[in-house]
Amino acid sequence: PIHETPASIQVVPRQVIEDQKTPRMKDALENISGVRPNQSIGSGNRFIIRGFPDLGKTYRNGLLATSPSGFPFEMDTANIESIEVLKGPASILYGRIQPGGMINLVPKKPQADPYYSIQQQVGSYNFYRTALDATSKLNESGSLLYRFNMSYENSGSFREFIQNDRAFFAPVVQWKLSDRTQITFDAEYNKGKVRPDFGTVVIGNRPANLPIERNLGESFAKAKYEGILAGFNWSHEFNSQWKLQHRAYVQSTTEDDQNAIPLTLQADNQTLDRFFAGFQGNKHKTYTTSLDLTGHFDALGAKHTLLVGGDYYYFKNTATLVDNFAFPAIDILNPVHGGSPTRDPADDFGLNLKENWFGLYLQDQVELPFHLHLLAGLRYDNAEKSNTSTFGGVQTSKTSRQDKVTPRVGLLWQPIKELAFYGNDVEGF
Repeated sequence: PIHETPASIQVVPRQVIEDQKTPRMKDALENISGVRPNQSIGSGNRFIIRGFPDLGKTYRNGLLATSPSGFPFEMDTANIESIEVLKGPASILYGRIQPGGMINLVPKKPQADPYYSIQQQVGSYNFYRTALDATSKLNESGSLLYRFNMSYENSGSFREFIQNDRAFFAPVVQWKLSDRTQITFDAEYNKGKVRPDFGTVVIGNRPANLPIERNLGESFAKAKYEGILAGFNWSHEFNSQWKLQHRAYVQSTTEDDQNAIPLTLQADNQTLDRFFAGFQGNKHKTYTTSLDLTGHFDALGAKHTLLVGGDYYYFKNTATLVDNFAFPAIDILNPVHGGSPTRDPADDFGLNLKENWFGLYLQDQVELPFHLHLLAGLRYDNAEKSNTSTFGGVQTSKTSRQDKVTPRVGLLWQPIKELAFYGNDVEGF
């Protein structure tokens, strides 16, 4: 229970997502204090938690299941049951997070009772979104369950040139082999085309006095993406006290884009320099898995919840950045759009990034007398990161290897049911 855990945790439940009709994860996270979208160029699914950027690392069912990328797509809420935010360091279980905290998505689960819904949303600026949710059992005994969520969105903007198309599919099948053993297979498929908007310009310390709809980019600017995630989650209960759980995800995402990006406003406060940039074949692949053994028992006059486990994470990114800094400037007061970007192979920038991360952890959550709750543990991390870049025919490589043991201890006192005080000490890696 959150109220017995010495950490700051907030949850956006499904009912809030439904009540607010929020199609994007970033919209739902507006309900959480201290969390806001990272508004930098190409931020995608990146957020700032307690002042620290999360580097695009969002968890799914407790596993790091997203590539730390600047991809333009934003996570859909069609198959999200709830969104959890853990504030502050928590690297004992989730070694790869920043000090600000972490975001964890809890997907919808299949249900035995049949449920079917279709939803149509219509909004300003040609916003149309269709969502479908269906779940039931696949056989008479109910040992096989399914759930299928999908959404399609087409939207414009009050800004020039902005038009987005997004499609999302998420099938899930759960197989209950016995009362104590079950396995769930799930997948997600994203595909879309979005037109980025890089905002307006500043003169002095104020936005320039321009029409609100004016876009200083180009109509050809676009980003196409396609991503697929597949995984499984199986668990076995040896008895009422001990449980083994194994989870794994594989994700592959590709992106191609081209943009006319604002650079610098010249001294006349009217001419805006721009450059052309784009990715060709920007590919991200992520493999992640964890194995947990959880036990509940009494010892030394206290109730214990013991967790022993390990995880592994592999990430690979290959991309070619194409650009030409001679793209035409534009008059912000009397814009004339157009211009043909010319690729100069000499300016191409190749990137090859790899990351391997292995972790082991041990944690004990103890319910003590006098309404005290103790949480203590250790984590060992072993990480290796390599970066190979090619520019102008010259290749540069860097490799970093580190390992560390990090402790965690927290104590919570709950004098009455409605009130709890806690403190903790955590080291991060």
